[in-house]
Amino acid sequence: MPDKRGENASGAEAASYKVQRAKRVDKYLSRHTDLRRQWPQIESALSDNPYARQGSDAVVHLRGDLLCNYRWRQGDYRFLYEVYNDARVVWVFDVDSRGQVYR
Repeated sequence: MPDKRGENASGAEAASYKVQRAKRVDKYLSRHTDLRRQWPQIESALSDNPYARQGSDAVVHLRGDLLCNYRWRQGDYRFLYEVYNDARVVWVFDVDSRGQVYR
């Protein structure tokens, strides 16, 4: 689980979000080289603004009984993540193909 302290060591709030991944996301990325190559761009975009991607519907706020609030669409893959505003953390906890990730 991400750290929820909310401030950095100097006491000032960070300008961008820190992106943290669950172990299962690391494992999935290690098995899917195409997605692993795209991860730096995804991580950078989530760090800058985890709520929206300009001119795209890639980021969606989810509803219902899911374990997360947001999903990032990258081709046929879906990243599920939570945003902790107080700590400025994006917690990416699951990734899978479109048909499997919501199960």
